[in-house]
Amino acid sequence: MPPPMRGPGGKWSGMQDMGRGDAIATSEFGGIMSRFKIIVPAAILLGGFLALSTASFGKQEYTKQTKKACVYCHVDAAKAPKDLKAPGKYFQEHKNLEGYQEKK
Repeated sequence: MPPPMRGPGGKWSGMQDMGRGDAIATSEFGGIMSRFKIIVPAAILLGGFLALSTASFGKQEYTKQTKKACVYCHVDAAKAPKDLKAPGKYFQEHKNLEGYQEKK
């Protein structure tokens, strides 16, 4: 691109009159970029929260209600929380352990 030249009236051709403090480069995308400054960190924070939080299938109310430890219903509560033993399957169907007879 050729350098700007002085035109009639002593003004530089190819340049707009700019006052002090005006942006050198303006763009219609300036609004989008300022939104990205908020959206991107928020998305990273939300993604990190979701990735680091663990899904909880059992609740403490269940242990209070049944007065049993997690391992009574779950095969391995930490590694495979959805793998249930017979009492866990019974509780899942009936929402309580009343009437459950443990196999001997």
